[in-house]
Amino acid sequence: MSRPTIIAGNWKHNPDRSTGESLWREVVDGVEKRKSQLEKVRVLVIPPLPWLGLLGSTPVSQVELGVQHISDCPEGAFTGEVGPALAHQFGARWCLVGHSERRTLFGESDAHVAKRMRAALDHDLKPALCIGETLEEREAGLTQEVVARQLEEGASLCQETESIVVAYEPVWAIGTGVTAAVEQVEEVHGFLRETLREKWREGADEIPLLYGGSVKADNAGDLLGLDDVDGALVGGASLNAASFLGIVDAGIFAL
Repeated sequence: MSRPTIIAGNWKHNPDRSTGESLWREVVDGVEKRKSQLEKVRVLVIPPLPWLGLLGSTPVSQVELGVQHISDCPEGAFTGEVGPALAHQFGARWCLVGHSERRTLFGESDAHVAKRMRAALDHDLKPALCIGETLEEREAGLTQEVVARQLEEGASLCQETESIVVAYEPVWAIGTGVTAAVEQVEEVHGFLRETLREKWREGADEIPLLYGGSVKADNAGDLLGLDDVDGALVGGASLNAASFLGIVDAGIFAL
């Protein structure tokens, strides 16, 4: 077993072009300087779709690109949709599926998530299945029930031999500045690993589990040091190159 450490920066609906170009250059330069230390660390940037053509036109060996959302519609008359095949042609190799903001703001169901997971895999994108409970669900003691359902239903159309990533992001810790305690993260990730073993058997230990939710350079080391935390899905801190690279460093030192 040799799961990689994955540090993924989700830019969400940020930044403007000038700021983004500078941010990209700083991240690429910083990652290239760490190239010799990245044998088991994968660095991803997941920008808004308009950036994909620009950044994908000049591939960088040490920084991979992803998209924040894909459609499961086939090519054709689906105005506003972007499918996995087109995203792949413009340089994406990864995609987020089922991020809590897609679920809560845009009404994506577990059934939608499952179809998009399948579409990603069918078109050579590696999907990161995003799961996580709300504050109300945690306070009601429903965390394990919620994440187990989202994991099982979201991955229901995937095969045991297929390569996916799971990202646990408690909704109450996304963009709030509140990070789940190390003990909370350890408990949920351990539960997810056991749930995967029940479904995926031998392949379960090859599936990276990422943590997301107000990850910063100053808390990343503690989180990435946990046995079942294989990386970070980073939101706000990915919009500052120094902060994001600090998380990359934490990933390097956690190996």
